[in-house]
Amino acid sequence: MSLMLSKEFRITASDGTPLAATLYEPTAKTGLEAPLCLVVINGDAGVPRRFYASFAEHLAGRGAAVLTYDYRGIGGSLTGDVKDARVTVSQWGRLDATGALQWAQQYIAKLPVFVIAHGIGGQLAGLTDNPDQANEYLFIGASLDHWQYWPKSERMRRSWRHSGKVPMLVRTFGCLPRGTLGNKVEIPGPAALRWVRWARHELGAAGVEKAAGFSAMTAPITAYSFADDEWSSMIGAQALLDCFPNSRSVHIPLTPHKAGLEEIGHHGFFEPMGEDQLWPRATEWLRREIPLVMAQRAEEAAAKRAAAGLPPKPTKQAVERAAKLRAMAGVETARKAAEAAAQAELEAAKQAEEEANRQAGRRRGRRRSAAAGGAEAGARMSAQERRAQRASRRQEREEQTATPATPAALPDQRGNDREVARTAAGDIREGLKTGALSALSAALGGKKKPEVPAAPEAQATEPSAQERAEAAANRAAMARRRSADTGGAPVDAAEARRQAAAIARMAKAGEAAGDKSIDESSRIAGDGVARDRFRRVPSRKDDRGVKDTDVE
Repeated sequence: MSLMLSKEFRITASDGTPLAATLYEPTAKTGLEAPLCLVVINGDAGVPRRFYASFAEHLAGRGAAVLTYDYRGIGGSLTGDVKDARVTVSQWGRLDATGALQWAQQYIAKLPVFVIAHGIGGQLAGLTDNPDQANEYLFIGASLDHWQYWPKSERMRRSWRHSGKVPMLVRTFGCLPRGTLGNKVEIPGPAALRWVRWARHELGAAGVEKAAGFSAMTAPITAYSFADDEWSSMIGAQALLDCFPNSRSVHIPLTPHKAGLEEIGHHGFFEPMGEDQLWPRATEWLRREIPLVMAQRAEEAAAKRAAAGLPPKPTKQAVERAAKLRAMAGVETARKAAEAAAQAELEAAKQAEEEANRQAGRRRGRRRSAAAGGAEAGARMSAQERRAQRASRRQEREEQTATPATPAALPDQRGNDREVARTAAGDIREGLKTGALSALSAALGGKKKPEVPAAPEAQATEPSAQERAEAAANRAAMARRRSADTGGAPVDAAEARRQAAAIARMAKAGEAAGDKSIDESSRIAGDGVARDRFRRVPSRKDDRGVKDTDVE
């Protein structure tokens, strides 16, 4: 894919004459959406536009649109025989060059316009109606050709060429033949004669035509002149720049050695041999001057707006910056909206979580309340049961204390009576009478004592039923109080002595008992196993431990 596209068409001179032209434009492959500038090439006399094609393609491939055109009577703008063409070189400037600048203003609005003038094209720039339509000019080999601008060795030959040779050739051939003055095609006779007339004047076209464009031009000019150019001298190049007193001009003399070439000549700058050494100078000039032109235009526009009382117009950078800010603002707005939506979602999720926690708390509270109610009820029931149990035990104790124990109930008191009986039997095994043993046996067994006729003295001393009940109750109470260090034996010695005394009284009262009672008591007392089991009664005296004693 090529970096440029070219198209041939016709532009219109300021008098309406069509002129052959070629436009070279950069393609999208250069990375540009539109050209950076427009370059108009004012060719040399007798040099057709096709000669500048390679140079124009080079500039187009680097972002510049390039317009080349043929002056009337030259190349593609020639409509008939060159000998019949009635054109002058002054028309090339006033009409054709002016028409090219007017077309350039209509090509792309506000696009910087640069003019590259070759040879005679430099003088044609001063003949245009409004030379400042171009922002800057680049002169290549453009100069005044008066003989005094040449070395002394060349002055005679230059004077003869302009005064005798060219007029003679025109009268002979009806035109200026190719190669006479460095021209590559025939030049119409009137144009050639006017051209040499400029060459015979010290100021060239400015002195002959008296055009106002030379003094009216303010656009900067950069001029290149070459030491080996046989049709343009370095002194003549500076003299041409002096014809534009109001333009800021820079003259750059260049030798082939300095340019890195063997020769340059009058046409060498635009030939393909100069692509590496000379053409970059033109592209660098464009790169350097385009931003300056844009800045100058912006200043002029701002001054005009200020004079009209309008606010300053924003620059392209300001517009781009504003667009970026708007884009960033849109992105920021979208980001803020997304953050707000995310925050709303988080708040909703948080509220839902809090509500779920509250509901779970209420459920846990209800469960705790139910459990506490049940526990309280259970505690109340337990307290009631405990109170009932305590009352029942209290009542039992009261009944045991207040109600006499019957002989029938004694065997049911978990063997307490038998324990007391064993202790009492051991204490009284010796010295008890047969009647007392019989009475004790009757009390322990719960059997009725056989009715034996007693003597009046015995009946008078027999214990009453109340005394017997008290003795049984005392024995039961004593049985319930067990000592941990005696294996459950009674530890109250005083109580044991009281019981023994009661049994002794009972024994004395039962001396009158019959042989049956004596035999029964003897059987019980004589039983060796029983006697050994009921023999000893432990007692506790202060802190001196347990001591076995016999109850007398």
